[in-house]
Amino acid sequence: DFPPQPLEGRSGPVACRSVVLWFDVEFSSRFCAEHPVTLSTDPRTQQTHWVQSLLTFREPLFVQHQASGPAAGTAEAPATAMAGRISLARSSKHRSLDISLEYCPVAADGTHGASTTALYELAVSSAAA
Repeated sequence: DFPPQPLEGRSGPVACRSVVLWFDVEFSSRFCAEHPVTLSTDPRTQQTHWVQSLLTFREPLFVQHQASGPAAGTAEAPATAMAGRISLARSSKHRSLDISLEYCPVAADGTHGASTTALYELAVSSAAA
């Protein structure tokens, strides 16, 4: 599930236009005995050469704290949350991932609205020399 961030101080629906992904990689003492370390792309941690990934939506999904009624995810019928699933697979392209994101609006009573699926390719590009 992807719960919405608190919307204190906001009135009316807020447009959610993307999902941000980040990850942690642990190089434990089992594999790096001399210098075990965890590298993270979490935006709240020290920056590394790895970065977050941004998956943008074709259309915004509107959410509102304490919305009521059916959740279509529109400005007129905002959701209170968003549910979804992310699937990752190794791409046929070197050092790339294929990402599938399925998401839908969720009403205050827990019912789910129409689902949307989007496909993304996360590719590593080398810097120009």
